[in-house]
Amino acid sequence: MPDVSSNRPTDVRLWVALDVHKLSILAATLPPVGGEPEVCQIETTRVAIRRFIDRLGGPEGLAVCCEAGPGGFDLLRVRAELQVACDVIAPSPIAVRAGDRIRSDRREAKKLVRLYHGGQPSFVAPPTPETEGLWDPVRCRDDLRCARTAARHRVAKRLLRHGRVYREGKSQWTNMH
Repeated sequence: MPDVSSNRPTDVRLWVALDVHKLSILAATLPPVGGEPEVCQIETTRVAIRRFIDRLGGPEGLAVCCEAGPGGFDLLRVRAELQVACDVIAPSPIAVRAGDRIRSDRREAKKLVRLYHGGQPSFVAPPTPETEGLWDPVRCRDDLRCARTAARHRVAKRLLRHGRVYREGKSQWTNMH
């Protein structure tokens, strides 16, 4: 996957990290001079996001990031409509210190804004709506394949419990089987 550069503005007046969930967003904000991040919770609606951006003083100078995930891509497009530059961060490379295994949404948001301010995370390209549309049939096909395999395993195990073992061929689930 190619490296993706940041979308943040050159003159940042406020760093913002969003921990997105289905019904809520935990937003951590950090001024450019550093300090302790402030955390607030907002809803995942367009109106709530617009109000939050207005409360922060508008989109100019905001450096916003969120982790890649299913809940973040639609909200990424909402922020683009509001002309808020937003970076998508790959969740896996975010380091976790030994002894810092306790996870809470507030801690995640604070850690994310500190890492973003420090320039440590790696960015990913968000999918286009067309690409996301292609993912759905692929995921559906994979779900069906897994369900078929699970059903075959259930049948084979039930037959085995009743002493019925297929021995005629090398491969199960062929026409001969």
